[in-house]
Amino acid sequence: MLKKLQNFSFAHYFAVFYIVGLSIVASLFFTNITLAKKILKGQFQASRVINIAGRQRMLSQKLSKASLAINFSSKQEVKKQSQEELKDVVQLFQLSHNGLQWGDSELGLIDNNNSPIIKQMFLELEEPYQAIVKATEDLLVTINSDSAQRNISLFIEIILENEKIFLSKMDQIVFQYDYEAQKQAQQTRGIKNFLLIVVLLLLFLEGIHIQKLIESQKQATKIATELEEKNQQLDLALKEAQSVAKLKSEFMANISHEIRTPMNGLIGMTNVLLETTLDPKQRNFIEIILESGENLMVIINDILDFSKINANKLELENQVFNLRECVISCLDLLASQATDKELDLLYTIDDSTPEIIIADVTRLRQIVINLVSNAVKFTNSGEVAIIVTSEEINSNNYQSPTHQIHFAIKDTGIGISPEGLKTLFQPFSQVDSSINRKYGGTGLGLAISKQLCEMMGGQIWVESRGHVAGNPVITNQKNLVCANSVTVGSTFHFTVLTKTAPSIPKLD
Repeated sequence: MLKKLQNFSFAHYFAVFYIVGLSIVASLFFTNITLAKKILKGQFQASRVINIAGRQRMLSQKLSKASLAINFSSKQEVKKQSQEELKDVVQLFQLSHNGLQWGDSELGLIDNNNSPIIKQMFLELEEPYQAIVKATEDLLVTINSDSAQRNISLFIEIILENEKIFLSKMDQIVFQYDYEAQKQAQQTRGIKNFLLIVVLLLLFLEGIHIQKLIESQKQATKIATELEEKNQQLDLALKEAQSVAKLKSEFMANISHEIRTPMNGLIGMTNVLLETTLDPKQRNFIEIILESGENLMVIINDILDFSKINANKLELENQVFNLRECVISCLDLLASQATDKELDLLYTIDDSTPEIIIADVTRLRQIVINLVSNAVKFTNSGEVAIIVTSEEINSNNYQSPTHQIHFAIKDTGIGISPEGLKTLFQPFSQVDSSINRKYGGTGLGLAISKQLCEMMGGQIWVESRGHVAGNPVITNQKNLVCANSVTVGSTFHFTVLTKTAPSIPKLD
């Protein structure tokens, strides 16, 4: 079966591989398109740069030609025309030079797109370029002055002398532009060709694996059918097991009920017998019988409640009752046990806690008695205290709002070890075998209390020796004592959801 599951995973892998492969092919295809556009754009940009650079050569020659025409022409009309041409050419000459170095959107040149080599070449070109520009501007300024004829020749000599250097270096720049453009285009084409090869390779691999994918899918379908059959068998077995467990719980509930009926008669007649005239020895025997019968009845009741809960036959009742009276009645039942051990039984109910509530008072009393009884049982000196607080969690219903009642049963007893906390709320579990022998018990009390709390919309947890077990409620920080602060004894917490009810008038 494991091998078949591995084959199924293999098929799933190939399905994912197929989808990823197609995605990669599509991505590479669009990448190729992008690279092609980039090549075209790069070629256009390179041609534009080379064109502007070549035009610089032509403009430098026009500057020389116009300056010579001004110097040697005898016609004023020609001189004036050459002067106007010289102004336009020098402006365009400067604009193109700056555009080649720093970029110009109007000329179609990208900002600062030159390589370090070309930038260095422009630095070397700067001296003849500046000399030509300055000589041309000085020429234009002094043309109409009295000493113009004497000064013009000097400016023309500077222009002609630097033109040769400028043309030589400008040729080198043009060649470098062309070389870098071809190199970039070649690199881009290489990447494009590489991507095309990768695309073809992926398509080839997809073709190889597609047959395996089909076979894996067939195998997966077969395995899925077998798994479905197995799941149906397991589902049937689970239903049978649940049915058996339900019958077992129903049997335990029925047999516990049948045992409890004669036990009630036995305990009742024992109480009657104690009211008769008995000598001390006989009375001692009868009291032992009564105590044993009551202990057995507690065990039977626990088994009956546990069986009812597991069989989903335990139903909660909604009753209006006084919370304070409920707490006091629980303490009254355990007062004699606490008195025998010289323990103080205390309780505190926060002022914000509603006094009249609607809930199952029997089950709430059962939880409180169970926890307080355990606290008394495992406490040799000191006190056992019940602290009750509440928090309103639903304010929409003003007539009957919902409260989360929080009970904390705190003792100064022996506490619980971290190992014992791990299984504390599990059925039939004891803290350890020595305590089981010393204190007795079935190990069902806390498990039943936990299930009752959950049925009443709450949680239960315990703090002892700096550790926490159960399901603590942390929405209300003031109701949750820090676990690290509990170093003596134990504190059991539980919550239930209740609704408030109008106050019950007291009878005179």
